Amino acid sequence: MLDSYLKDEAFLALVAPIVETEAFGRLKLTQHHNDSVYSHTMRVAYRAYRIGRRWGADEKALIRGALFHDLYFHDWREKEHILNHGWTHPFIALENAKRHFPPLTDHEANIISSHMWPFNIANPPRSKEALIVSLSDKIVASAEVVLMFFNFVRRTVGLAKKQK
Repeated sequence: MLDSYLKDEAFLALVAPIVETEAFGRLKLTQHHNDSVYSHTMRVAYRAYRIGRRWGADEKALIRGALFHDLYFHDWREKEHILNHGWTHPFIALENAKRHFPPLTDHEANIISSHMWPFNIANPPRSKEALIVSLSDKIVASAEVVLMFFNFVRRTVGLAKKQK
């Protein structure tokens, strides 16, 4: 379910010019919950893509904003990041997007910087695309946390398949 984007050839062709770059590939090495930022970002981009098609979104801005929303290369669990990650990482991602994938429009910049709304209440989404990415991020992150919790419970109470 989480990785259904792998079967959508139209989506994969659309994101290929970005996801095949060295900079984007570095996200495979950065942790997000029990997975990589790369996998999380691809899930968010795919969810946003699916919603955006129904809502008549600007596909290019939506995809670029979704792919760049978590474009950070640090481990957020490290001491210097853990207390302020929720507030700072959208702006770190924005700076990285400007550096690695120029030019960025103001529209794309707001999609990236506002994706943590309403957690960061001072920076609201200003477009349909920004709202879609923010919602998609919450949908995907929630599913990832539920799956992580379910797997933890399975391991803890011995519900995992027994080896023969």
